[in-house]
Amino acid sequence: MLSTHFSYNATEFAVSTKSRQLIIYDARTAQVKRSSTLVHDGSMLPHVVHCGRKVENERLITTGNSRNTRRQIAVYHANSIDCPLITVDVDGASGRLIPIADNDLNLLYVAGKGDSNIRFYELYEESPHISYLNESAGTRALTAVGYLPKRGLDVAQCEIMRLFRVDAEQLVIEPMSFIVPRRADSFQVDLFPPTRSPTPALSFAEWFGGLDREPILLELRDCILNCTNKPVTFAKIGFAKKPKLLTSDVNNDRKFRFLAQVTKPDYRSVSDREDCKELLKLREVREKIAAESKANAVIAEDPGDDTVNNKANGNSAEDKKADVGENGISPEVAAMNHRNIFLIDSRSEASEIMDTESLPSENRTENRTGMCRHNRSSVSFDESHLLSTRKRNGVRDKPAYKVISPLVHPKPKVKSPDEDYVWPSEETKSNSQSESEEMLVNVISELEKELSKCRCRCQQLETFVRTQEKDIESLRFEIQWKDGRIEYLQSQLTELDNARSNSSHSS
Repeated sequence: MLSTHFSYNATEFAVSTKSRQLIIYDARTAQVKRSSTLVHDGSMLPHVVHCGRKVENERLITTGNSRNTRRQIAVYHANSIDCPLITVDVDGASGRLIPIADNDLNLLYVAGKGDSNIRFYELYEESPHISYLNESAGTRALTAVGYLPKRGLDVAQCEIMRLFRVDAEQLVIEPMSFIVPRRADSFQVDLFPPTRSPTPALSFAEWFGGLDREPILLELRDCILNCTNKPVTFAKIGFAKKPKLLTSDVNNDRKFRFLAQVTKPDYRSVSDREDCKELLKLREVREKIAAESKANAVIAEDPGDDTVNNKANGNSAEDKKADVGENGISPEVAAMNHRNIFLIDSRSEASEIMDTESLPSENRTENRTGMCRHNRSSVSFDESHLLSTRKRNGVRDKPAYKVISPLVHPKPKVKSPDEDYVWPSEETKSNSQSESEEMLVNVISELEKELSKCRCRCQQLETFVRTQEKDIESLRFEIQWKDGRIEYLQSQLTELDNARSNSSHSS
């Protein structure tokens, strides 16, 4: 991987590799969406950048060289990278090209390592897609170049771009401004359209949930609003207290200036608006985030064994259902809570999760409701565990029973001998056993999925460790080479000192 660059709305990013491959990844899942071989078949390392403010017309700019060592610039469509739209020859130099895209003015600045000039081109959505404009003449070569965001430019002087170049000889950073020769009597709207602001358009949870939105734009007309930092001061109040953060009043001025802007309300229904799909997707993502936060709160407030025993002492089934509703466990929460799947107590065995119909006949007694009871211990209904298990798996099985202390329930009244009792049939026993087996199979399948995820994560960590080891080896080699170079220079210095001392003695 040589260079990476995100798209305009940060939904995907492009990567250029040493093997001359251009790969487009999904920024959320890191899955490969498109890949192709670059048109540059030379030995120069390729570079890639995105250009364009519309997702459907976004372009990819790549730089490299051909087999005859001619440096090239290629333009690809971001949605179809099998073949370039156009390829332009630059010159026959050997330095690596560094492209910088200006999405506001559709300009492309190209600098070369070891060059003293910087070329700039204009980009089009239609043919010829790129055209040469001019170049800045310099006297000293550069090794690297960067750029300043538009909100830091001098609008009054019609400065459209400011680059920072690293001098190849002195290793100093020098600014280079591109200024349009115009009279700066008023604000030039065509030179300074709305540009990307430092305010994020989405939170990380919304973006990771699948919501797409273009960046928030900033007007450069009001230069006071172009600051990206919040001016703050620290003041100590006493020696024992911690420093108190005091925010400047300038922030309040900006806030009220923003609130004073005219707002145009839209009274149309959601289905009649142009951004209907985006609004529906935003609502879906927000519901998903709220459900996940609610599920995390339920996990944090997981009740212990005392709560379960207190419920088993005298609460009815309606009270238990009410408790479940108060804790916030709903089908939507249970379906989206991936980390709370099948929470099974380590002490519970397969023999504990069973129906009372499967108890041995010598350990049963009868009560007035016609149900069976174990002689040595009573059976209680664990509804909270059942709810979290059945609703995740979609299995409508019978309630799970758990063996607890015999002191919890009062001793049931024994049924009179003259009353009839109907024992469960063999079909009922087989149905309960099949349902319990199905539940266990679902548990095993979910555990296998978690195990596969852990294995994939381990493989990723192993790959990361290998790359780090390679970097460490390269650094060790570089250190050894520098040590040898230092020793060589020291030996040369001692020889020069000896020669100088001999010449002084002879004179």
